[in-house]
Amino acid sequence: MLNMCPKICLLTIAMLVTEIKGVIYFLNDTEYNRMPPVYKLDDYKTCLEKPTDVYCNVDFNLISDTENELLTMIHEYSEHTCTHYNHSQLNHGICYTQRCQNYIDHTKMKTSIEKCLNDTFMKEYGLSTQVTRFNCHSLSDTKRELDKSDIAVAILLLTIVLLNVAGTIYDYNRKENIKEKKYLLCFSIARNWKKLTSYDSNAESQIEYLKGLNGIRCIILVGVIMVHVTWPNMRAGENLHVLELSFYNVRQNIMMTGSLGIQINFLISGFLLAHNTEMYMENNSINWYSIPKSIISRFFRITPVYAVVIAVSATWIKYLGPGPLWQDTGNVLYSHCRSGWWRNLLYINNYKYNSQCLLHCWYLGADMQLYCLGIILCVILKKKSLRKPVLAGVLLLGIAAIAIHTYVRDLDPILILSPGEVKTLFWTAPTFNETYKMGHANIPSFIIGMMLGYYVYEKQKTGLQVPKSRGLRYIYWALVPLAMAVMFSGELFYRDAPRDPLSVRVAYAALIKPIFSSLIAMLLLGMIFKIENVFRRVLEWDMWIIPSRLSYSVYINHMVLIRLYIGLSHSLFSVSDTNMNLLTVCVTLFSLIVAVPLCLLIEIPFLQVFKCYVIGNNKKKEIEKSL
Repeated sequence: MLNMCPKICLLTIAMLVTEIKGVIYFLNDTEYNRMPPVYKLDDYKTCLEKPTDVYCNVDFNLISDTENELLTMIHEYSEHTCTHYNHSQLNHGICYTQRCQNYIDHTKMKTSIEKCLNDTFMKEYGLSTQVTRFNCHSLSDTKRELDKSDIAVAILLLTIVLLNVAGTIYDYNRKENIKEKKYLLCFSIARNWKKLTSYDSNAESQIEYLKGLNGIRCIILVGVIMVHVTWPNMRAGENLHVLELSFYNVRQNIMMTGSLGIQINFLISGFLLAHNTEMYMENNSINWYSIPKSIISRFFRITPVYAVVIAVSATWIKYLGPGPLWQDTGNVLYSHCRSGWWRNLLYINNYKYNSQCLLHCWYLGADMQLYCLGIILCVILKKKSLRKPVLAGVLLLGIAAIAIHTYVRDLDPILILSPGEVKTLFWTAPTFNETYKMGHANIPSFIIGMMLGYYVYEKQKTGLQVPKSRGLRYIYWALVPLAMAVMFSGELFYRDAPRDPLSVRVAYAALIKPIFSSLIAMLLLGMIFKIENVFRRVLEWDMWIIPSRLSYSVYINHMVLIRLYIGLSHSLFSVSDTNMNLLTVCVTLFSLIVAVPLCLLIEIPFLQVFKCYVIGNNKKKEIEKSL
């Protein structure tokens, strides 16, 4: 016992002199309300009544020159970044000319704003502030100068509208015995409306078994919108304690782990590439020269609508602001599209940190990169004996790439939708900017899709039918809850506990995508071979067809609408499930409304123009060969 005394004394001294940081996982309402609000907005309309009035949006930190019990609690509560905001880093909108009358100094704005804030925070909380960023504006800042880019985009939009008007008039007045101007007919709104709203079962009979993909696309798109509409609350929520506590609720669990659902789109993309390439090869051949042709074809198919939305975001959208939250929403979209539009149109924006120009379109970049990989593989895999070893090898390389990247960069195993990262749209989040949105991190799902595409084509070609036993149907029905369980397993990384060991994060990051995609692939297989009639009939419902055709335009424009909704709001948002559901419905409906003209005037016409050009060139080559 005497020998133990020195050790106990040393341990006691070490505990006294060593700073031990604690983590607070939960606070009741009373303790929580002691902390200053993360977001606060002075009334915007009453502030800017005269030309000299100034409104400022300010980011600042809470500090104290002496030990402060409240600040210690704030730091310890903010340590759990998965589900808590950093309550020592605040964002307030202040009416500078009203609140800071005693400190106004336009030559030293930062200092005067700090003095103004200190006056309030020292009285109410016993804390000081340190301004890190501020943006101020007055009524005169609402005026915007028209520049050459604005004029160029206006001319482009006017040209598109005039082409559609001319094409519609020509289509209406044309006579049968006059040679058709096929390129002008591509812009006929009447014809394109029929393409959008009609469904010719005879024309599509050869791929009737893929009809369920329409329903899957629409459901996934609504899920994406549902996740994205959490941003207004996380960026400007009023009752943030409700939001932080919602991480323990089922609905929020769906939101925070639902990011894995985007892998279904990569799976479908790989599936359609392999399947459609095989169908194309029934009457044609592909070789290495087919690779650039296919990539160019895909580029012209998906770029027109994308380019127009980027062009408008980089020019005319600036005339909608400002507002108390405009600087961090609408203005970020405008400035990033102004400077980095070319990355988006080259489909490399997903390899750029903090690329905020249509941030959600990182998916288009990743999908284009995987398409390039896939079309190369399709040429290599013309020889059927190579398919299994090559696809298996690429799949393993994709899994290894995720594991190595996660290990080297010490990343999270999934995209953690923490309040602090979501409010800035993952401005500096390494997991999002690296292993979530980069093309190589999504290879496993794409390759599993290609495997499924080859398998389905061969089985349909040989007419092999899958036995429809009751036991098989039960197994198939079990795939849905199993896939949901795999998706929701990511909730483990939000729990009230220290960060998981690197080995656990690496293993989970490497395996979760292929496991989830394999389950979805089996679901698709059962739908195609009609193992059961419950899920299949829902997904093959004809009402999915039109929304599915609009889904691309909806995906591109919906996040722009959410940014505008936040940027033009003059108050904070009340956080509740009802408001979230209502916002999801509103954003979905408005996105569909905006998607209709985008699809009718841009997407369908330019796709038809490209098809006419390709068909015309092919006919010309056939004539030259016959001569």
